[in-house]
Amino acid sequence: MEKSGVFQQWIEALDSALFGIPELVDYRVTWDGKLTIEVYGKLPSQEPILKAVKKLYPQLEVSVSMASIGKEQRSAYLGKRHIILKDIT
Repeated sequence: MEKSGVFQQWIEALDSALFGIPELVDYRVTWDGKLTIEVYGKLPSQEPILKAVKKLYPQLEVSVSMASIGKEQRSAYLGKRHIILKDIT
């Protein structure tokens, strides 16, 4: 599989895992030798993010930063993306 196809599968799996967390509105990922995830939402802690990522990619070093959303961003909840992966067998 070509590199872009592998990345597409990787990000789809991450989207499915993270957007399954009800309090998460959006996230941004950077890679600099470790996975850095900036999350936006009303999460009580980093724990749900870390747990979801480690379940998918246990070998990765992960750093999470959180930004809470206020009233002005509430409309973002309506636009929350959901990517659902299905096994085709």
